[in-house]
Amino acid sequence: MKALIPFVIFTASLHAQPFAFSYVHTTQATGLSFDPKADKIRRESAVFAQYRRYPKSSRGTETWQNCYENPDSHFFCEIILNEREKNPDPGTAKEKRKKFFDALMALDNEAVRPRQCLQARKVLSELVNDPSAYSLHARSYYWLWSCAKILNDSEQAAQIAMTLNKKFPVAHHTLLVMIQEESPRLEEILSESPDWPVRFRSDLIPSLNPFIAGIEALMENNEDGAAAVLGLHINAKLQDAEPELRLYMASLMSRVSASVPSVLPIARVLVPLFQGLPDYLSARLLRLLFPDDYRMPGPDPIKKTVFRDLIQEHKLDLDPHLLKGLIHQESALNPRAASVAGAYGLSQMLIGTAGDQWRLMSKQPDAAVTPAMLFDPVFAVKVGAADFQRRLKTFGGNRVLAVASYNAGETGVKNWLKEVKPIRDQQILADVLFMNRMSAETHVPQYVAAVLSKAFWYAHLYRAPKFGTTGSNSERP
Repeated sequence: MKALIPFVIFTASLHAQPFAFSYVHTTQATGLSFDPKADKIRRESAVFAQYRRYPKSSRGTETWQNCYENPDSHFFCEIILNEREKNPDPGTAKEKRKKFFDALMALDNEAVRPRQCLQARKVLSELVNDPSAYSLHARSYYWLWSCAKILNDSEQAAQIAMTLNKKFPVAHHTLLVMIQEESPRLEEILSESPDWPVRFRSDLIPSLNPFIAGIEALMENNEDGAAAVLGLHINAKLQDAEPELRLYMASLMSRVSASVPSVLPIARVLVPLFQGLPDYLSARLLRLLFPDDYRMPGPDPIKKTVFRDLIQEHKLDLDPHLLKGLIHQESALNPRAASVAGAYGLSQMLIGTAGDQWRLMSKQPDAAVTPAMLFDPVFAVKVGAADFQRRLKTFGGNRVLAVASYNAGETGVKNWLKEVKPIRDQQILADVLFMNRMSAETHVPQYVAAVLSKAFWYAHLYRAPKFGTTGSNSERP
């Protein structure tokens, strides 16, 4: 949520660290006034905002042409001229998924796990060392850890746990390890953290400073969408900057996130920060990543809708934290999110699915749903919660299958269940879901894990933690 206090102009030394993170975050402090090129940056940030809004207009074409002919003519030419690199072809991704699936299914019978782990470890070790199999890494590490525990290899188990914490600090499988080990690390993360110092500009990477000043200038002019673009552009370089500067960027991007609205800009800053500096993984910063008091535009143009209140009012008999995790994963809390598949709003529902559910709820056989209706946060959550509740009942209260069906459809889940033997281990169920179906549905396990991890963080950031429990079902968090 954006603070109502205007930008504060500080007179202290720019590169000193006199300001605490909480103070900077609540006052919208800025270092723009310290920049000798502040006026030029303000002017050029306005040009960039205009270009971003109308890139094909005559002024947009002129801006692009100027950058093309003279890349140093504008602070932001690098972004204007930049083209996104295409993702490399994964090549033998299907074969790798098949190996992973076979290794896990062999571990489903607890009686033979010690013997099967010897073979599974070879496959999983191969996968975690393969960059093209990155989507399988967190799950592979988790089962490597499980096998190390089964084989009483405590040294390897400890090393794998450290790797998971470093590479996937907020992920589902990292949480599973910490909970099963009853690690004190969770209590450390969720305890009140120190108030770290911040800085407004970088001495280590001076080339970042014009971009940060540009973000500040854009935010002063309510151009938060353009500010988010700049923030995402410098994110890779930011990872080598001072931690104090990265905290300031986290504060800026959380305000951008509250305005755009989407939590994606803040996630791009905080997750790499946690990976490189695990001491910063704390409740204070995680609440920026998983906000509960997030305010978004609703049907009333003046009054904002608070995410926490919205969920509480329309959750039905669902676990509110699971519903929050589902919506966070679906839309990044952007009420106007729209996918290429034709899903809209906070709950990212297709028009047909939303229409079917709304006709059941309203008892009006001719009731229709439009994208505009789904862009209303109240309507989106109300219909989305009812649809998810129905799915949960369809799959006998199994959260894993219900969440999977929200992403892949009930028919997809039912067809998959017909093809595989009954799976006893709930973690294996979450990990191999659709893994033997060589189709686009192989992303479903990642989706399920992401929803469950977000549900965990919401549950424990906003209530007293009970690390030994696993919720109303037998599934782990």
